[in-house]
Amino acid sequence: MGTFLIDADRRVTADAPNDGGKPARFRGYIPQADGGSLQFALTDGVVVVRTHCAILSSDFLNCQTAFPDGRRGDTFMLKRVGPGPRNLMRVSG
Repeated sequence: MGTFLIDADRRVTADAPNDGGKPARFRGYIPQADGGSLQFALTDGVVVVRTHCAILSSDFLNCQTAFPDGRRGDTFMLKRVGPGPRNLMRVSG
């Protein structure tokens, strides 16, 4: 189990288990959010990965990580557990 923190400027930090079960720390941002999906660009300082998520509701994302070598990780669910925006999409204006 891991934790993703997203701020109002769409910056992201993530602590998530890696293949060895040890926590890996990532940082990045959300470069794309449109319609019913969003994408995280994350790095651990060595490699950059892209995590693609489908927005299922205001509290749930269904995600999968794409690695630079073409591999795809297992799908996982992100659930909001604290305060934050009511809507995951950016408000324009």
